[in-house]
Order: sequence, then structure tokens, then C-alpha cells
Amino acid sequence: MKMNVRIAIFLIAGLCSACSGAAVESDQPVEAVFYTSEQYDQFELIAALDEHTGKIWSLDFVQNDALISGGGGGKTAVWDMDNFSQVFMNADCSAVVEEVYCIGDDIFLLEMGRAVRKISITEQSSQLVYEGSARELTISPDRTLIAVSMGDSVAIYSLEEFQKIAVVDITDQSFDIRINRENTFLYVSGSNGKVQKYKISDGALVQEYKGLSYDVRAMEISADGRYVVAGGTDYQVIVWDEATGEIVSRYGHNDGVNDIDLVQDGSIIVSVGADRQLMIVDLLTGEIIKRIPHQDELMAVAISQNGKYIASGGYNSTVYIWGLAE
Repeated sequence: MKMNVRIAIFLIAGLCSACSGAAVESDQPVEAVFYTSEQYDQFELIAALDEHTGKIWSLDFVQNDALISGGGGGKTAVWDMDNFSQVFMNADCSAVVEEVYCIGDDIFLLEMGRAVRKISITEQSSQLVYEGSARELTISPDRTLIAVSMGDSVAIYSLEEFQKIAVVDITDQSFDIRINRENTFLYVSGSNGKVQKYKISDGALVQEYKGLSYDVRAMEISADGRYVVAGGTDYQVIVWDEATGEIVSRYGHNDGVNDIDLVQDGSIIVSVGADRQLMIVDLLTGEIIKRIPHQDELMAVAISQNGKYIASGGYNSTVYIWGLAE
């Protein structure tokens, strides 16, 4: 979506009863599917979710059971992946919902440029947790930190109390931000064709990942922390070795890249862009496994933790679900 690796560790329960059930912590491991390249090549459209009224800007899977979507008109929706139906809709935002993350029964979202809001699914209520300049939003993989980019700096807060614990000054405007799984480094993609790695404790710039040009609009870090993946307006997507900064693989769209996501085991990249294509790609080789054309520009993509479903969305307000036919 961006993003995340945009994954929720807690399982939302009771979705089929209009989100009135309680959210429970899941002790069960995520079902391992992790399809082969040959299986991803057989992915096809299995559902079209068309109850949004504006462009789709953000998508995030809740483990493998639900999908969160955010878009124009300030709307955020929850979709049940068992029957591909909408079970919750919130329209409290006054701006485009540019980022969505789900933690337990709470959705944290970015109102483009102006605020961060927390929506309770079970209580069907919302509250502002941050108001002011807000360009990007991310939540750490362990769900303890939340970071908000204000353009020339990134503020990092504790998620539970929303107390500020650090501010990292950055050298360029940000398009995407991520925190590593140890909560020690902040990654920032900007307008200078680079991804930059900053130390959270003292704000020091410790590494740059180079090879792109212009705006780097989408970025992800693999779940095991070994790879940095990014793409942007120069049509390219690059995979770097996180430790060395060396390029591992690369591939190209036919227009600017708008969003990227990674399957949980780090084997597959999914990306979308202004060329109206969803691409499924082997992370290590850069081999394009499948191209899926759409009718309109795509702004958001997400892949479920087990790789079973891919969701895409953009300018025509429909969320498309791709997978293997039953």
C-alpha cells in the first residue's frame, strides 16, 4: 500500500456479524501456502468489490481473513475474505485515506496531509490521535511504534500511549517510510532516487540504497529484514541487499510505480502503477511471473500473508481480488 510490510498480527473475529464481535488475539500460526511461480501464473480474478465511491488509495490484509481498504471520500472499509463481502464502512475522515493498518480491532489510518485517526471496529467509533502535517504513516512490525512523516522529519511514537520517543530529521521529502523489525532503523524513500536508512536512536544517516531516479514512491522491507524493495516514477523496481546495499534484482513497469507489497516468505513482489498493470515478480531474480492489465491507473496493492490472495485498486473505485480458481 503501501504499506507494510503492511501485516496485522492480530485476527479480527466476528466479522460476519457486522463487526459486532470481539477482536481476539490469534495464537495460531499463519497458514502456509506460499505458491510456486507456476501457480501465481494461473492467478485470475475471483472477486470485484465495488462498494467504494472514490479512488482506492490503500489496501492491507488482516492475516488471511479480512482486507482493509481506504480511499476517496474519506472512506475505510473492511471486507470478509471468506465470502468477499463488506462488513464495515467508516466515513469519518475529511480527506483521502492514504494509508491503512489494522492492529487488533483498531484501524490506524492516514488522512492525506492532515491527520492520523484510529477507528475502533467493534465500537464503531473514531478518534484523532495526531493532527498536523502528515505525509506518510507506518507501524513497526512488532506493533509497538508508529511513525508519521511531516516532510522534512519523521516523528516516532509509542503506539499504545502515542508518546513521542524520537524525531529523525531527513535530508529529502519522504514518499514512504518503514521501521525495521528490531525498531532500530528508519527507512525513507524520497525524491532523490534513493532509499535512506537512519538510526532511530540518534538520527544518523547510516546507509543509502541507490539506483533509482526521481521520486521513489513505494518501498517495503522483507519480513526477515534481508531485502529493501522500492520503485517510483522512473518505472523501475529495485531489490537491494539490506546489509550491503548491493542490487539483487530489478525489473520495470511501463510507467510510474505507485505501490509495492511482499509475500510473507519474501519470495514474491507484487507491484502496481500508472501503466495500469499488476505485476507478480520473483524477488531474487526480477523475473516477471505474470502481468495483469487493468482498465485504470492502479494506486494500491496488497498480498495476504500466505500469498493466497492479491488485492489491487485504483482510479475506478473497485477493489479486485486475484487468486487461484476453486
